[in-house]
Amino acid sequence: PKKRPKFDEFVMFAREQGIEMVDLNLDSSVSELPNDLDCILHKITDDYAKSERDEVCKARMNLWNELLKMNKKATILDPMDGIIPVLKRSSMMQMLQDLASSSNLPFSTPACKHVNVEDILSHKVSTQDLTALGLRPPFLCKLDAACGVDNAHVMTVFNDVSQLKADVSGECSIQNFVNHGGIIWKVYVIGNHFYILPRPSLEDVRSDSQLPYSFNSQKSCAFKPNSSQETVDRPKDEDVRKLNNVIREKLGLTLYGVDIIVEAGTKRQFLIDMNYFPGYHGVNFRI
Repeated sequence: PKKRPKFDEFVMFAREQGIEMVDLNLDSSVSELPNDLDCILHKITDDYAKSERDEVCKARMNLWNELLKMNKKATILDPMDGIIPVLKRSSMMQMLQDLASSSNLPFSTPACKHVNVEDILSHKVSTQDLTALGLRPPFLCKLDAACGVDNAHVMTVFNDVSQLKADVSGECSIQNFVNHGGIIWKVYVIGNHFYILPRPSLEDVRSDSQLPYSFNSQKSCAFKPNSSQETVDRPKDEDVRKLNNVIREKLGLTLYGVDIIVEAGTKRQFLIDMNYFPGYHGVNFRI
């Protein structure tokens, strides 16, 4: 509901270009689905992620598959085959690392391992085990599920596994926390167009920082980077363009976002997240 006014504005803009948008109701029946669509624009990721455990989402996915069969000539923005790899952080981070290294791009990813938090809480995995896997404190814990669960965006920075609480559960990705000056660079992609915008992030972790610290990555505090930060740390357009070309070639995606941080001191660029069809906050879609 919060995004509906913005979407309605998009519908009006499309109409100005001679494109008629129609709502697709996946809570209806096959007989009510259109069969003459030229293009299908969707964000069905939550339904896909929940379909194995939720009957309503499973029914919606079944209807979605019927819709595709009825509109075989329609362009799909975007195909699920390219979206699925970014729905779990373990596969997403591996994919981003592979893309960056194989294409000689000036990006890396933080060291990251897949862990079941229950194994940590039951003392089957220790801090020493994490360091033996190539990690080092401070650590950042994220749920492996990047969507489809209520706490997908809740993360915890910690120094020792004893600091993780029981309210964190399930399969998680634990990675090195990289100090990055409190700035995260949001790259929003629409086809061949991209936008690089600064957003507030966590302050750098210091020896006197109070850990553990849990936060929701979708909620941010008031923040305005100074001009020198934007000039010095902003990822180069040329590098981001090459990255987007590789992602588009490998995954076939046209609507997505990538999060980049620049390590304090070294200025190394890290890819830390990717998501399909982001909110495009701050972007003028009239391209």
